[in-house]
Amino acid sequence: MRIFSLLLFPVTALALLSPAGSATTILVPDDYTTIQSAINGAINGDEILVKPGLYQENIDFQGKQIKVKAAELTKATVIDGGGIGSVVTFQNGETLDAVLAGFTIVNGSSTQGGGIYCHAASPRIVNNYVLENFALEDGGGIYCFDSTASINNNVIMKNRAEGDSGGGLHIEAGAPRVLNNVIRKNAASISGGLHLQSTTALLANNVIAHNHSLRGGGIGCYKADPVITNNTIEGNDASGVGGGIFVSESAPRVINSVVWNNVSSDGLQIYVASGLPEFSNSNIEGGWSGPGRGNIDADPRFIEPEAGDFHIPHDSPCKDTGDNLAEGLRDSDVEGDPRVSGGTVDIGADEYYPRLYNVGELKTPGTWVTLRVIGQPGAGVTLAEASGLRNNPYPTPYGDFMLKLPMKRYFLKAIPQEGANIVNFQIPLDWIPDEKRYFQAFIGVVQTLTNPMVVTAD
Repeated sequence: MRIFSLLLFPVTALALLSPAGSATTILVPDDYTTIQSAINGAINGDEILVKPGLYQENIDFQGKQIKVKAAELTKATVIDGGGIGSVVTFQNGETLDAVLAGFTIVNGSSTQGGGIYCHAASPRIVNNYVLENFALEDGGGIYCFDSTASINNNVIMKNRAEGDSGGGLHIEAGAPRVLNNVIRKNAASISGGLHLQSTTALLANNVIAHNHSLRGGGIGCYKADPVITNNTIEGNDASGVGGGIFVSESAPRVINSVVWNNVSSDGLQIYVASGLPEFSNSNIEGGWSGPGRGNIDADPRFIEPEAGDFHIPHDSPCKDTGDNLAEGLRDSDVEGDPRVSGGTVDIGADEYYPRLYNVGELKTPGTWVTLRVIGQPGAGVTLAEASGLRNNPYPTPYGDFMLKLPMKRYFLKAIPQEGANIVNFQIPLDWIPDEKRYFQAFIGVVQTLTNPMVVTAD
């Protein structure tokens, strides 16, 4: 049976997977049958490209400054740890020149760091799916100790820390940068989504949602002073205290962030056991009476938060109400759209911007993909389809045109008042495995262009 997968990351992220410079490129399974044997044979500066497939192994970078990347940015390159240890290990001083990119990392089981274990090392962990891993103590998905790692553009989901903290991530000591990640449906005794301890980490543009714990359903801060900028912390729950954020002996600075619809027996959104957190220019359900300024208390009107869709519509109170001078502000949002698109930055992980994206899971030929288009209500939508992207985008007054010609066009209904047009697109029966089709939407009379989106036949 042919299965169709939908790319979740921006198409521009494909550039990360291109061979760079004059480094030796090693192919798996062509040159080596396993990823670890390729690492064993690599030297600093080499790049290992791994073709799609299932790799049942546990890998260790061994202190080498190498790039280990999936050859294609889909969920089809899987490293399965077999339930016998961390799936990926960094523990020998790896630097930002050590890169792990583009993999689905599953079935790890360890005392700490079921999916990825990072101790006294600072790699780049980029564009991975870290799914369904287990830690007996800390860091079901990722454990990061004494590190300045860069953890960017990952989906960290359904991981579990059984006995202690950080179902999705456990960060202790050091100052890593955690940017543009989706951290959902993780669980732990303490800090279901993200545990921050003795760290000055930067968290920006993350969606932290639907995580569960006893204390700190979304985030737990313990003797930590992180900067938390433009995050969406929504729908987390704690059976004890601090549904959204739990603070103990800490002084986190939370800016331009949404803390909404979190649940607990005490401190639905924020519980301060001790410390002095500061919230500024944030949207906090129930308000905030502590240090800070410019906060609001108004329904963000996310498109469909229960399904993980945290885009904001045109009339969200989060739109154009943030602080352009916020510490840690990025120049793009969680999915790569330009940040500060309307003169004033938006609150939360999403910046309001015309966007084409998919909803749902894998599809088979003849069934339907559900697409959404964010835009101004009343604007007509034309969906364009092509077989490829231009090497160089064609600039227009309405955005970059990315599709190769020729292209097909589908005229769709106008965007409704809710601000998101739902489009059902049928997967053609004649698509062949590995075929890619690219889409871009034109919105309104002036034809504002959205991002491109790719659908791949597995």
